[in-house]
Parts: sequence; C-alpha cells; structure tokens
Amino acid sequence: MDLGIRDKVFMVAASSKGLGLGLQRRLRRTGAKLSLASRSADNIEAAASKLREAHGVEVRGYTFDATDAGSITEWRQNIGRFR
Repeated sequence: MDLGIRDKVFMVAASSKGLGLGLQRRLRRTGAKLSLASRSADNIEAAASKLREAHGVEVRGYTFDATDAGSITEWRQNIGRFR
C-alpha cells in the first residue's frame, strides 16, 4: 500500500531501541527520510549507520533530551538539512 510518504521527513524520538527502533525500521521501507534521535550518541549513530548501510536510505541521527525544549527545537531545526 502506498501511503504517499516517500521522501517525507519523519522525526522518530527514542529510536535507538524498542518501539522507536521498530517504527523507524518500518518507515525505511516506505522511502521516507528519517531523522532519528536518542539520548545516547553512540546508540543513535549505530542505528542510523545500520540503516544507511543496509538499506541505502537517507538517515540522520541526533542526540537530544526530550525534557529540554531547546534540545527539541534544535533537532527540529536540523530537518532543513535534508533539503
């Protein structure tokens, strides 16, 4: 089923494991671009690298703190780098 989300950018928080990891894996099959974020720089870069290497999708990994509004704003502003 084509959901019409190819080349759209999706922000997936907590995406280095658990539900976030499952969601980003599912989205990569749709042709969506992924902006992944986690508190752990090592974990998020490992997850982003795996997707880039295994599936050739455009993925960016960011470290952020969901309790810090400035951190969330900075992550959102980085979406412009996909264009």
